[in-house]
Amino acid sequence: MAGAIPMDASTAQPVARPMRADARRNHDRLVGEARRSFAEHGTDASLEDIARRAGVGIGTLYRHFPNRDALMNAVFQDALCSLLDRSRELAAAEAPCRALVDWLGAIITHAGEYRGLAH
Repeated sequence: MAGAIPMDASTAQPVARPMRADARRNHDRLVGEARRSFAEHGTDASLEDIARRAGVGIGTLYRHFPNRDALMNAVFQDALCSLLDRSRELAAAEAPCRALVDWLGAIITHAGEYRGLAH
C-alpha cells in the first residue's frame, strides 16, 4: 500500500522514521539552546528566544516539540544521558573512592542545574 504508515506490530504504534540530517541538527541545536536557556532563566525561558538562539524559526521549534513540556522533557532526557555517560566513565576508574566522590559531585551539579525540570 503506497503511503501506508509503518506500524510496530508489538505496540500498534507508528514506527518512528529516522530524522533527516538537517532536522537532526535543528533538533540538537534546539535542545542545546533550551538546556542553556533553562539553566540561565529557569523553565519559563522564552521559547521564541530559544528558537532564535538555535537559529531556527518558532515554527521549527513547535514542529519538533509541540509544547514547552515536550521540550523540557527532551532537555531533561539529554541531561540524564550526559549524567549516565559520566557514570560509565567513572565506573572504569582505577580509584573507586575518587570516582564515587566525582559521581556525587556530578549528581549535585545536575540537581542544581536542572531543579526546575524535575517538577
